[in-house]
Amino acid sequence: MDLTKEFQKFVGNPVQVKEEKITIRGSSFIQHEIDENQKALKAVFKLAKSKGMTVRVLLPSTMTTTDYCEDRINVKIGVRKSETGYATSGFNIG
Repeated sequence: MDLTKEFQKFVGNPVQVKEEKITIRGSSFIQHEIDENQKALKAVFKLAKSKGMTVRVLLPSTMTTTDYCEDRINVKIGVRKSETGYATSGFNIG
């Protein structure tokens, strides 16, 4: 069974993302933050739990480790192109 396909039905769901501009040593960055209890994400967490998996949410410009976990689904949050705001843009296992 390809679990990634099961999660693809959630692609495009809007997600509220809080942006905060921060400055570190003179360089400006945008820090992204989400509430995982949003409707769009609750369903993802519920499906993952039913499959015995954990979830890692990847926001724009999130740095991650290069480890691979067979029991983890990565949720990518990206900028919507057609309108302002954010949405789930993809899922993969790892």
